[in-house]
Amino acid sequence: MTMNGEYERVPLEALIAGTADTPFQLRALVPWITREAISAVDTTALADRIKPMDIVGGIEFISVFSLVLAFRRYLSLFITDTTASAVLSFLLFYILPFNFLFDYFYYPAFYYPYDMPSMLFFTLGLILLYREKWTPYYLLFIIATFNRETTCFLTMIYLVTAVGKNRPKTIALHCFAQFAVWAGIKLYLGYLYRNNPGAGFFENQWEGNYVFFFKEDLLKSMPYFFRTLGYLWIPIIILNHLIKDRFVRRSLLVLIPFFVGMFFVGALHELRVWGEMIPVVLAAFILVVKELLTRNQDDVHNRTGSSKGQGRLCGT
Repeated sequence: MTMNGEYERVPLEALIAGTADTPFQLRALVPWITREAISAVDTTALADRIKPMDIVGGIEFISVFSLVLAFRRYLSLFITDTTASAVLSFLLFYILPFNFLFDYFYYPAFYYPYDMPSMLFFTLGLILLYREKWTPYYLLFIIATFNRETTCFLTMIYLVTAVGKNRPKTIALHCFAQFAVWAGIKLYLGYLYRNNPGAGFFENQWEGNYVFFFKEDLLKSMPYFFRTLGYLWIPIIILNHLIKDRFVRRSLLVLIPFFVGMFFVGALHELRVWGEMIPVVLAAFILVVKELLTRNQDDVHNRTGSSKGQGRLCGT
């Protein structure tokens, strides 16, 4: 947080007061929690020492710490070695600086209090989708949608991973239910903050993204864009066929609608907008490396076994 700055249109005080520009104000969960925490602190002797940014910083810390635990749990669904999944979960700290500390146009990069909670909720959503735990999933989906509207991509992940596995009627019912919940929450928030300044449900970012991708100095802008997700999306595109787990492999398909959607509603030069895709891509990358190491070990074993067999034959 010390390496990031506030966007002048979305200061923390305005978010907490409910007066910030939309669509930023529509990501209401953390501002609501912070406002309630401030009210609780105001009745104690700590009121003069604890500031709103301290509360938001606490939420940030809890979110990042919990994110590591959640990602470890997600990895454990397809990596049976608990020590390996625990150690590999810390690879998150390789990717996070690429997406949240570096920015193409602004320094320092902008800080938004809903980014880390959004990553946490998305990772928990992946776990619950993988295990098909629907009651906690829908509870999480509701809470997470109040934090940020990108929960719609969890629904897309469910769709692409369920096709060919679940009955079409079941898939349709779940997709409809999630869309109804998502749309209902967004309409409620839109109505609640209907008098706020700003663009409403989303800002049209098409022109800015078009300039960034096609009219900027490509020798500068493209290397910058490629480093999103710590460059890990590049080997994933080439080697995704090595991913044995069906859920992880198919979940990568969400990158296509995510990019298309964000081209219109997200400033793609702000790499932070890719945050929800971090657990999706990192899990896939880990499984690719795992498969490559397994194949290498098998090759070494086969060559060693072949050499021993030839040795026994010569000895005979």
